[in-house]
Amino acid sequence: MISARASFTHAKLRTPRAAAVAGILFSVLLFATFDPHSSAFHVIIDTVIMGLGMANVMAPCTDSIMGSLPRAKAGVGSAMNDTTRQVGGAVGVALLGSLLTSHYTSAVTKGLTGHVPADLVGQANQSIGSAVGVAHDPANAAFAQQILDVTKQSFVEGFHIAVVVGAVIILFGACAVLKWLPARAMPNAAHGDGADGVPMGLGPVDVVPAELAADLAEELSVGADRD
Repeated sequence: MISARASFTHAKLRTPRAAAVAGILFSVLLFATFDPHSSAFHVIIDTVIMGLGMANVMAPCTDSIMGSLPRAKAGVGSAMNDTTRQVGGAVGVALLGSLLTSHYTSAVTKGLTGHVPADLVGQANQSIGSAVGVAHDPANAAFAQQILDVTKQSFVEGFHIAVVVGAVIILFGACAVLKWLPARAMPNAAHGDGADGVPMGLGPVDVVPAELAADLAEELSVGADRD
């Protein structure tokens, strides 16, 4: 609901280009306040703040990208918009996840070695889920609390590292937005022909050049006749 109105609201109020990105940065930094005893309410509040920031970033960014292109190249703009979003998400998950996992594995190994049997250390340092499973095994009751304390603390510390790195990346992204991303869709006059401009508020999948749609329909019709 918020995302659907974000583009029009930003254009009407002339919201700064990086203001919403700054909101996401703030919400990411709030994740650094988590600890092993954080409540579900704490997690929900931080997640909601991030969701509000994302809602005010995705639609306006899409509009500025699509609005800066003539209608004939809307398909190219849509493809690039989706590709950069998906690649960025995949790389981000891989990078931040690797940082978290690396710290977790080393911290758990260091914290449990010499205090817990080696085979249990090897299972606990694989993942937080594996550690919880080991701790809940009745055969390991004597080491359960120590395993849980060390693994939970190690996971949260690794999470904090990932959050800080993510915040730095978002900060660079905000700077890039300020420098290169148009504040809003460009006026139709910028395209020479008013009919070529992509109207403000249309998402990447909503804009299909009429000529391209007609060509595709004709090809599909010819293919069906041949079959």
